[in-house]
Amino acid sequence: AATRIADVGRHVDGLSRILAQPKLRGLAGEFQLKEILADALPPEKFEMSFAVGGGYVDAVIHLTAGDLYIDAKFPLDDFRRSLEPGLGAVEVEAHRKAFFAKVKTEIASIRKKYLLQGTGLDFALMFVPSEAVFLELVQNVDLHRHAIENHVVPCSPVSLFAYLQAIALGFRSEKVAEDVHRVEEQIRTLAKKFETFWASFDTVGQRIAQSQKAYDEAGKQASHVTGLFGALSSGEAEKPVEHAPGHAEP
Repeated sequence: AATRIADVGRHVDGLSRILAQPKLRGLAGEFQLKEILADALPPEKFEMSFAVGGGYVDAVIHLTAGDLYIDAKFPLDDFRRSLEPGLGAVEVEAHRKAFFAKVKTEIASIRKKYLLQGTGLDFALMFVPSEAVFLELVQNVDLHRHAIENHVVPCSPVSLFAYLQAIALGFRSEKVAEDVHRVEEQIRTLAKKFETFWASFDTVGQRIAQSQKAYDEAGKQASHVTGLFGALSSGEAEKPVEHAPGHAEP
């Protein structure tokens, strides 16, 4: 058990050394962001590394009202320094102030690069991949208010997933509305086709009635002719009218 604990410690230490490099921290944050988005949203509704104003935002969600930009930030250095053992209260406070200043810088960067471009929604999400760092951020009421006033919403992996669930529900509602609209269009198209069919059907009916009338008239005439033929055959045809004596035939 002690050996296994030592192994875990070495792995954690190695991970800490990896995360100590800002570039690798950024890649880890982007990877985590992509995984969360893929778990919560349809693949056609979001993109990673999306071009905005000559740069690239880490992720974008395509909404009906506009694009929602998400930038992954991992302001870990000063936060971690404030937790180092053996520091005095003054040093801890100095590192905390440096951490808060770094977060404000990131907020200003997001606002300038993405919100002022006017190509998406008027607010963006700042994804903080660490729950501990996020908790430290939101516990500072002034800092959190500053972020909201600048239309930047900080979120952790847990809170981001909750936001995405609400967005996914909206996508499902949109799909239902689209399906209803599609059915309505199909019904209207079918109604128009039925009206055309009924007009043709009515025309055919009128022609059939006319044909029936002509047929009945022809039948009457044929019956009369048949009667004349019968009379001729039986010698009962009408005889010429005989005139009285003394009267000239006209």
